Amino acid sequence: MTKEDASRTMRIDLIADVPPRPKPAERKWPSAATRARDRARYARLFDFSYDAILVADSTGRIADANARAAEFFGYELDEMPGLTLADVVSGADANLLHIVANNTANGRHTLLQAYGLRRNATFFPAEIAVARLGEAGGQLAFFIRDITVRRQAQELLRTEHQAIQGLPAGLLVVDLEGRIVLVNPAAADLWGNRRVEAFPGKSLGDLLDDTRVAEDLLRAAQSEPTTWTGRVTAKREDGARFDVMVRATRNLNANGHVAGALLLVCDARELMHGG
Repeated sequence: MTKEDASRTMRIDLIADVPPRPKPAERKWPSAATRARDRARYARLFDFSYDAILVADSTGRIADANARAAEFFGYELDEMPGLTLADVVSGADANLLHIVANNTANGRHTLLQAYGLRRNATFFPAEIAVARLGEAGGQLAFFIRDITVRRQAQELLRTEHQAIQGLPAGLLVVDLEGRIVLVNPAAADLWGNRRVEAFPGKSLGDLLDDTRVAEDLLRAAQSEPTTWTGRVTAKREDGARFDVMVRATRNLNANGHVAGALLLVCDARELMHGG
């Protein structure tokens, strides 16, 4: 990825969910001595923050940074002051700084979706919250979080979703009460309805000829660690009956607890005729 490619992906979220701050002239700012004491009080928080923190002036020149920032960007800590924001955040040009400065001056939260630029010219996806320090025209603090793991998880979820949507077999996900949480297009097709959004909230028993079969199937799938396989009679909304082969297994949540069942289904006639 080139620097130009990364900079085009930046998104600025301007969140106006707080009342505007009083105008600077209406505020009483602490003295330099008080600010120095405050800086000493919060130095530990600054230095040991999980996020990288950069303090920069209105031109983007970095005046201070914490150890996490040096680690993120691959510099020695004493090398950070004097760099510009553009040296470490791809696309952080004068126009961006102008937008951020105006936004924070008006008391609005600012969140950037951008790419951090390391010293070795590699990138990492970053989420950057910006806050103003002191009066309008003063320094800006950039709180930078590396969201590489989050982005990878999102990509994995996207891939899994696409795989589910493209499965030739039908897939139904049901909760512990037998309510349908998700179906893929192949399952919707099997029941004669191309609208997958029509299924969530329905009971699995609504799709089978005998509700007791649905109860038995769910009980078996949730209690056995192995896959349950069987042939059941299903029904469509128009009353038509058809046989399906079902492979059901437990669906576990992030804590390893049973959250319901996953059912792979296909028309039994297709199996009999070899596809």
